[in-house]
Amino acid sequence: MGRKTDYRFKILYCLAIIMVVLGHCQGGSIHVLDNWFPLSGLHIMLFVFASGYFYQTDSVDHVGKYLLKKIRKFIVPLFFYNIFYGLFASFMYSRGFYLGSKLTMKTLFIEPIINGHQFAYNMGAWFLIPLLMCEIYNVCLRYLFKKLKVSEHLFFILNTVLGIAGIELAILGYNSGWLLALVRFLYFLPFYAFGTFYHQYLEEYDLKIPNIVCFSGIFIIKLAISFFLLKMPAYLPSWCNDFVDGPIMPILNGLLGILFWFRICHILEPAIGKSKYINIVSDHTYSIMMNQFLGFFLIKFIYSLISIYTPVFRDFDQTLYHTDIFYYFLPHGQEFTLLIYVVAGIVIPILIDYVIAFIRNKFKTAS
Repeated sequence: MGRKTDYRFKILYCLAIIMVVLGHCQGGSIHVLDNWFPLSGLHIMLFVFASGYFYQTDSVDHVGKYLLKKIRKFIVPLFFYNIFYGLFASFMYSRGFYLGSKLTMKTLFIEPIINGHQFAYNMGAWFLIPLLMCEIYNVCLRYLFKKLKVSEHLFFILNTVLGIAGIELAILGYNSGWLLALVRFLYFLPFYAFGTFYHQYLEEYDLKIPNIVCFSGIFIIKLAISFFLLKMPAYLPSWCNDFVDGPIMPILNGLLGILFWFRICHILEPAIGKSKYINIVSDHTYSIMMNQFLGFFLIKFIYSLISIYTPVFRDFDQTLYHTDIFYYFLPHGQEFTLLIYVVAGIVIPILIDYVIAFIRNKFKTAS
């Protein structure tokens, strides 16, 4: 109530969710510095950083209220979407589609915590559980240490150490079943803690650094990393199974990406921060994360109908369409047509949100 909107984060949310959609459809034919800042291991961390940034220090005075708010925000819509997509996946099985699992008690209540990919069509929502775990852990830890006045520096160091430990566990092979939920949570911790640390301490110093100095420093470090590793590192946080460069590099790589793109958002904020379209996308990131694959599927469904009932798109692969959710038909093999999937993956979820809001308002009016 009464808080001023930080439009830098409107741009950051918009940017991050577009990165997520691009990452799920082979880059979407849009390549903006993704050779320097690969999408894997970055887009999700931008959201985690933002969550930590907006943590309110007085939340420790109302832990119960805070936890109920977070559960209502994360778990309640996730539960209803899981029911919907569980029924949808089961229905699609009856139509010859072998994507995701059927709706069962395990896939409804257990699998969302363990891996979040159980129904395939809403797999983009897997990160909600480890993010919620970060939120719960953070406020509970701060409540326990409330009287000790622990500095934000110490919190950041502690959570970075835990993040390193989590990555090391994943490297050692402890990244399946329930342990996957644990290592995901630990991997997220440094970025969440960095958001809070940045907001409360580092921001006032960071923004005093001239842009040219900031960008030069980031690119020099990235260049040094590429010389050292002979590649530009990228990691998949969803499965935590590719930390081949040790336990520190995934954290350093993520922090550099956060600093770079947040500075970009800071620069762009006066020009596009209040853009209607930027704000529409940023205000519907939950639905886009949840429903983007439904948008992709709709495009593939249209291509499938065209291939069946017209002489066009005869090279559409019906087998892959029915069995591989990451199959993207490209008319005439043109990579640029991936942009159609990107648009659908953003627009369809936004329309779903509007429909849900319309129905909810109708019920409120009726009651």
